[in-house]
Amino acid sequence: MYSPFKQSIQGNDRASKYFKSNYFRRQKLQNEIRKVKKQEQLWTRRRSSDNLAPTKSMETDIIVTLVRILINSKSYREEDILKIIQQIRTMICFENNEATAKNVVDANGIEFLMSLLGRYDSPTLQQEAICILSKLCCSSVSDEVLHYPDFLPQMIDLLRSPESKVRLEVVSFVKDVTFDSIDIRDQLLDLQAATYIIENIRCSQDDLFIAEMCSALSSLSQGNPQPSIDRIKHIVYGTVGIIIHKSLYCTFDMSNIHALRCLATLSNIQNDLDSMEYIFKIGAVPLTQRIVQLLVDNKARSQEWGVDFDTELWAPAIETLCNFCYGPETFVRAVIGAGVFAILPEALGENSTKDIRQMACNLTRQVFRKKAVDIESLKKTKDIKTLALGANSLRVLFDLSKVGSTGWGVRREAIMASATIALASNSEQIAVFVAQGGIETLTEALSIKIDCHLVVFVLAAIEKILSIGKMNGSVYGLIMYQAGGVEMVEHLANDGSESVSEKAESIFEQFFGDDTFDV
Repeated sequence: MYSPFKQSIQGNDRASKYFKSNYFRRQKLQNEIRKVKKQEQLWTRRRSSDNLAPTKSMETDIIVTLVRILINSKSYREEDILKIIQQIRTMICFENNEATAKNVVDANGIEFLMSLLGRYDSPTLQQEAICILSKLCCSSVSDEVLHYPDFLPQMIDLLRSPESKVRLEVVSFVKDVTFDSIDIRDQLLDLQAATYIIENIRCSQDDLFIAEMCSALSSLSQGNPQPSIDRIKHIVYGTVGIIIHKSLYCTFDMSNIHALRCLATLSNIQNDLDSMEYIFKIGAVPLTQRIVQLLVDNKARSQEWGVDFDTELWAPAIETLCNFCYGPETFVRAVIGAGVFAILPEALGENSTKDIRQMACNLTRQVFRKKAVDIESLKKTKDIKTLALGANSLRVLFDLSKVGSTGWGVRREAIMASATIALASNSEQIAVFVAQGGIETLTEALSIKIDCHLVVFVLAAIEKILSIGKMNGSVYGLIMYQAGGVEMVEHLANDGSESVSEKAESIFEQFFGDDTFDV
């Protein structure tokens, strides 16, 4: 006979048995975890008292125990699994990394960690598994992990995860594994990792998130050899788009910094001219204008707040503009049209770093080396006082050219830039150059003995100035005489190397012979 009361008792008995079995299972798990923690505490005390490291057997025992618990944890709660995973991560990150990593692999832990990558119901477990696998990829067992079946495709597929913290962990993995492995970088590019990263950037308004994604793009575009343009066209396109459009909405400069670092790598003509041409095909003028505007805004903000400008932003920006100037003349005109001369005084100034000064001097030299600057085009800007031929910029450049003012690398670039400006200038520009102390700067550079090529280049610039002075009836020769330049030229004509001697002798005969020069 049916009895509701009896059925209720039977149902309660079944539920009771179910809960009891789960209870005992959890208790067993907790006891095993507690045992492992006690072993760790004991080993920690021994190390602190006896200054000893745990033996290999100790490390192996604890890892094997933890992994065994994980492999048999199908009926355990997510919180319990998470505790063990975090325990393993702590050991890999803060203990003996290499030994722990090897023990995880030997205990067949990779298979379980891979299974956690598919736990879309638990983003926290996914995140912890990605972190551990990333650490393993940076250890001595990296080959076993990276070549595990479907490992890389499964990791990159998580870039489309709905959880941002999971995607960020994958991006961190991309940066780690591409640091010193060209093969892995190429595999990630083939798996469309860059495409997924760019999609993340386009869909996000979070500055920190965009910064991390841009940093990963930079990692994927670097290496020797650099990836072919066919492989990284989408990176070029995406990075240019970030600088032109996305950076308008970013208030955090790190996004721009990482994007500019990526762009500096892609535009390096020593790596690949095709990538630079592709950059300019996408948008040369708006790109250079936006880069210069970023620097102008940063300069204004630093002046308003009374702090130094952000050198981390300026370094890749100046390097990118300098790389552009190694290209055809149309590239240089795009850089000039963007107003690059307005930011050169700051880049060359005392608040700048050695690397930025050196790149700024190189940028100045490349602009004038192409002879893309003429006085008429400068006048059209209606702001000639702030240009490279303006007094402030030239004074800073000449100061960097002096002995003891800075390191040799910066000084050499400053001298080369000064000489290049003189060689590319017309009569009106030479007058400004001389008025700011250009002849004295070049004369001092003639005393350099370790670089014959540089001395010949400086002599060519001096010859150009004296030729224009002779045509216009200017006293440039007298200025050089007063600076001690005549004696230096005569000395170089007699005692210099063959190339230096020939150039110096030619200058002396043209401008300082008995019939042509009279003090």
